[in-house]
Amino acid sequence: MTLHLACIAEGDFLRHTGAMLHSALQHTTQRPLTVHLLHGQPYPAADSAHIRSVVEEAGAELHLLPVTAERAATFRDSHFPRAIWYRILLPELLPAVERVLYLDSDIIVGDDLAPLWHTPLEGNWLGAVCNPFYPFMPDYPVEALGFGSGREYFNSGVLLLDLAALRAAGAVAPLVDYARQHPQCAYPDQDALNVVCRGRWKPLHPRWNAQSTIFELPAQTLPFTAEQVAQARSAPAVVHYIGPFKPWSHLCRHPLRARYFAHAAQTPWGVPAIADATLRNRILRLLPLRWIDRWMRLERLLRRPPRLRARLRRIGARR
Repeated sequence: MTLHLACIAEGDFLRHTGAMLHSALQHTTQRPLTVHLLHGQPYPAADSAHIRSVVEEAGAELHLLPVTAERAATFRDSHFPRAIWYRILLPELLPAVERVLYLDSDIIVGDDLAPLWHTPLEGNWLGAVCNPFYPFMPDYPVEALGFGSGREYFNSGVLLLDLAALRAAGAVAPLVDYARQHPQCAYPDQDALNVVCRGRWKPLHPRWNAQSTIFELPAQTLPFTAEQVAQARSAPAVVHYIGPFKPWSHLCRHPLRARYFAHAAQTPWGVPAIADATLRNRILRLLPLRWIDRWMRLERLLRRPPRLRARLRRIGARR
């Protein structure tokens, strides 16, 4: 049975996808294996050759899967690139495929993906790992989406998708409708998947999506058992560098950051330069994460004066 692995890459993120695929293909011995790479604009010839070499030299097959401009225009502009939505189109983009494993680009695989691929979904549409939030953040799933608990909300960076079941349920249409109606969601595609697939997803062991929060938060605050947390920390199968501070950012303090560079070095692109080691970031890197979050929120607020002034003018005009 062919293992189908899907991912999305546009622009500069293609090199990071290359590192992710190198790690996935190095650790996963099952063949045949087909990589479905979703994208919008065609890649430059050099980049296309680079990503093809990463996949084919590992004995896998590369399937470039373009999303037309017309289909991409279905999704409104938001604070995230439109490409993040492509994953919800997988049931229609891969009409002959029964099941696919989707991985984000900001991931490094550290173990064989075959056991995850063969995980029974027991009638659910997908398998995923719960998404923990930092204590200094709002209880987003409860407050914004009306969920009963944050444990009901999963991270969309690693998804084991039953495409046949999603097609049979006609799930793409409501996912696209949610995208159209909620363009400013904090976590656009993730929110859509969680709302539409609520109650139809199987929780997976956190080692299959060891998000940064697993390493940064006390075990007792995480939505997993103590044993699961210990296993995810000691032997993560998939390391997911969630949040704004990726390994190629100076502000990244992830304990497993070096894994990214080890695999990036073995791709044709090589290791990316750390271009944001500014004085500001050197200072921020010394602060606790909650203070970095507050500082960045303040910076975003200070960038809004023109809009605030316009609002004040409109208020004044009405008086």
